[in-house]
Amino acid sequence: MRLARHLVLKPYSFFHMQWRAHNREFIMQSHTEKLRYLRAVRDDYLKKCKSEPFKLHGYTLMSNHAHVNGQLNDDHKPYSDHMRRAHSRFGQAYNKRHHRLGKVAHDRPKIKASHEEAYAIQVMLYDHFNPVRAKLIPDPTHIKWRLFSSARYLAYGEKNEFTSMVTLPDWYLRLGKTAGQRRRRYRQMLDRFMIDKGFKPDPKKTSGNFIGGDLWVEAMRNQVREWLRDKQKSSSEEQSPDTS
Repeated sequence: MRLARHLVLKPYSFFHMQWRAHNREFIMQSHTEKLRYLRAVRDDYLKKCKSEPFKLHGYTLMSNHAHVNGQLNDDHKPYSDHMRRAHSRFGQAYNKRHHRLGKVAHDRPKIKASHEEAYAIQVMLYDHFNPVRAKLIPDPTHIKWRLFSSARYLAYGEKNEFTSMVTLPDWYLRLGKTAGQRRRRYRQMLDRFMIDKGFKPDPKKTSGNFIGGDLWVEAMRNQVREWLRDKQKSSSEEQSPDTS
């Protein structure tokens, strides 16, 4: 049973929205339909919601469903109203374009919420990874998905017509003191997520001479660096001309 939104979306909670097409049909398989969905969400947000008590933190679009991440302030209703308007606009226009009747969405959007930033971070990474898992692109920031995901915005600061609806979350702003540091750190987080999911080799296990825990590997590498410095110093002293 789908719970009423007021039972799920509590004040100041993070949310993850998933909107899925009826019968899991690939209604957004074309780039054109993906753009039309995102424009419906963006236009409604920018025209009616920028002063409302919720923020959109990221998005990822697939061929038969969409993910949106964000955070509420003290009221769930403005976000519920936003979803209803944006999805109604897209659904009605889709039926008109394709000369069809009936449901476009499987049901009303599925919502999950949490008060924990750790959840928000993992869900954002999972959503940005979704096209990779579906074997549509080789990595989350691939240029093919530059419009259909906020990954490149967080990872490289690359803006497009949809990033205007994104507010960078507080946890992202704490990743570094500068924009460059934050972007680099987010790219590292995406890499780590892909490694953990088995989609990318772990450089700690495939390169270098040491395999093990981070502290032990770093200690061994420090020993090697110190040995190389001492050897280089000794070699330089042996080659120095005798000026006595």
